[in-house]
Amino acid sequence: MLQHNGKRVKLKGYMTDDLGDIAVNFINKKSNKPFFMYLSFNAVHTPMEAKEEDLAKFKGHPRQALAAMTWSLDENIVKVVQALKNKGVVENTLIFFLSDNGGAHNNQSSTGPLKGWKGNKFEGGHRVPLVVSWPGQLPSGNSLDGLTSSLDIFSTAVKAANIEVDDELILDGVNLLPYLKKLSLDHLMRSYFGES
Repeated sequence: MLQHNGKRVKLKGYMTDDLGDIAVNFINKKSNKPFFMYLSFNAVHTPMEAKEEDLAKFKGHPRQALAAMTWSLDENIVKVVQALKNKGVVENTLIFFLSDNGGAHNNQSSTGPLKGWKGNKFEGGHRVPLVVSWPGQLPSGNSLDGLTSSLDIFSTAVKAANIEVDDELILDGVNLLPYLKKLSLDHLMRSYFGES
């Protein structure tokens, strides 16, 4: 059961597309004032249902449904980022992309060399990639080889927005901006002066 402002809603199309469209409409209706959006796509979660045209793209693929659902997820992320570009705010938009857990054992996922799956204590159950994009502040293509947590998102976002947090509020997360900006500076230094 999906709700919008406390009222039940029924979507008419493929949920991943519908959520992408709702996000785009939200962006298009916003003024240029800062805003916060939490967009949690259902893909690639169970049930493993994909659009017929996307399934056709991956005919014969050993993980056809997962691949087709991932394709749709990617299309909708592009749609949302394009809306930010069209609105002229992408350069000043901090985007975090991550999963809430590692691969499940019932949806064609693979955790590669990692032990375990969603719901258990091993790395395969909770280790996921985190992508951070802030085009006006961080150059693209950098990678941080370190451990982070979704708890770091709040601490990072409030610092990026220059929001003062009461000293009495103890945050579990860490502000990642110093690490990301140091990484950016290191990347620029290597670009200009080489590896040494």
